[in-house]
Amino acid sequence: MNTPPSEIGATLGFPCNPLLLLGPSGSGKTHHLRRIADAALQRDPELRVARMTTELLLACCVEAIRSEMWVGFVDEFAGSFDLLLLDKTEVLDDRAGSTACILELVQHLVPDHRVVLACLSPSSVVPALVELLAS
Repeated sequence: MNTPPSEIGATLGFPCNPLLLLGPSGSGKTHHLRRIADAALQRDPELRVARMTTELLLACCVEAIRSEMWVGFVDEFAGSFDLLLLDKTEVLDDRAGSTACILELVQHLVPDHRVVLACLSPSSVVPALVELLAS
């Protein structure tokens, strides 16, 4: 896809949801996430945009699970934004169970929210995330 980030953000016209941005370190993935957010907010100033790293979201997920508040966390999190921009998804690791947590959250979000994920390279995308993106 060669659609400029500002156009994606201005129209929220993703060819798929979630949208995956891939590229090596320093290729501008984080910059593109910012441009998508800026363009989306320019189009609709009332739009609720959440831009965060996967590490931060994982920390929130772990705390919700530890405190036995997972279901409430998922609902509250989903109700707090319209567009989620999640950076550094390469930190997901199938062995640690982090992928299942994030996948459950993303699957819950996709029907009603736009989601953009940024990742280093196709080889760093865990298989379960690839399956979600392919469906």
